[in-house]
Amino acid sequence: DFIGDIIEERKALFAEADVTNYNSYIQTAKLPLITVVIDGYTNIKSLSRGTDYYNLMHDYLRAATGYGIEYILSYNNPNEVSIKTKQEIDNKLSLNAKDRYAYADILETKCRFEPPQLRGRGLCVENGETLESQCAILNADDNEQTRTMKLRERVSGLCERYKDVPAAKTLPTIAEGLEYHEFCAGFKKGCLPLGYLVKEARPVSIPFQQLYSLSVYFGNPSGIKPVFRNFLAFALFNDMDLAIVRRQSGTIFDSEFENRTRPQFPGKLTLIDCTEDGLAAFDSFMVEEITNRNVFRDEYCREKGIPLTEKDRAKRAIRYIREKTKPCLVLFESFSDFCELEKDENMQIEINAFLSRTRGYNMYFVAFFYPTDSSSLMKNPLMQCYNEDDMLMLFGGQYDKQNITTLPMELRKIEQINPKYDRFSFKYRGSFHTLLMPCGPLTEDAVEPDEAAII
Repeated sequence: DFIGDIIEERKALFAEADVTNYNSYIQTAKLPLITVVIDGYTNIKSLSRGTDYYNLMHDYLRAATGYGIEYILSYNNPNEVSIKTKQEIDNKLSLNAKDRYAYADILETKCRFEPPQLRGRGLCVENGETLESQCAILNADDNEQTRTMKLRERVSGLCERYKDVPAAKTLPTIAEGLEYHEFCAGFKKGCLPLGYLVKEARPVSIPFQQLYSLSVYFGNPSGIKPVFRNFLAFALFNDMDLAIVRRQSGTIFDSEFENRTRPQFPGKLTLIDCTEDGLAAFDSFMVEEITNRNVFRDEYCREKGIPLTEKDRAKRAIRYIREKTKPCLVLFESFSDFCELEKDENMQIEINAFLSRTRGYNMYFVAFFYPTDSSSLMKNPLMQCYNEDDMLMLFGGQYDKQNITTLPMELRKIEQINPKYDRFSFKYRGSFHTLLMPCGPLTEDAVEPDEAAII
């Protein structure tokens, strides 16, 4: 994509200058030659999706022709390079091959001699003739460590010398160890900062206008606390009120958490147990919040002449309600536990309505799921009405054990725990995207020696 963007930019420049190639353009204006160096070209296949990119490499090489983009590829085994890619390579240089027959295979020409085994010595083909060549070696008499140090000093000197020259475009990168609250600082309030779209290293967020309910799955237990902390930071970033429905056992939102968090939390913090009494408390909490927000819904409808009986009046008043109310975030630490609570018919209907019919009230729901959740979870009435947008964040691998959505085969195959628990697959408007949510330095939970994996 990086090179593709450059090609598109140059196409536009050439069209504007009424020329068709790089050599013609530089007669009229300055434009840098770009050299793409791929060290270990055949190793691309070992990367994720590497085989796909490797098979398309000849297209990339051909597309760059005429736009001032040159490739330098290094590889050890010429038999691993596809015929189509070889057809796009104009010049070849072979260094320290085994014998003259190996040189002949690499250069695809007859070799009647072989050069001495000296550093930087090799053969090349020029105008159809096989010639001995010698590559320049910086500080050839020094050892590798000293050469590397001197090379860095030289590059630093060049950078200092040309510091006033506009910098070249660089590949987008993602900062290592970035904390989520630092990431949030790059956004305006009124959104959920998600993380970086890995393909483009581009920061991504969901505006409140598009956010209502979200499902989050944890395949790696090490990622649970860091990601939960991020959602608390999200609430703080947006000055939200926060309600947490705790799981039935093993909650991380215990009394210690409450004592530590409540003094630091400027908004209203409500902790609700996943019990029969807690269910009643949740019902009361939701009724109070909706009643307070209905005041502004009806106020907007009267101002705009919208009948108070209109079904979608809250959605029409959504921006007005957001202006007049404080956003409220509701977290379900274990939505499976919440679904399994016994509820009478009236309570079931009421909670279904809370989860599916409060879009526009400046209230946002996030439900968390785990590999240990019941396989029948999808059949639960609450599960069927929750998250109609099917917006999902799948963290940490073990996707074959999730019970919240149907996955494409490529994701279902991810059965192992992913130690990079900050990576997640994000389902948005029917498509999956790979993102990275900043979680600070990655750590692993301590494992009992007898429980540690043997392989």
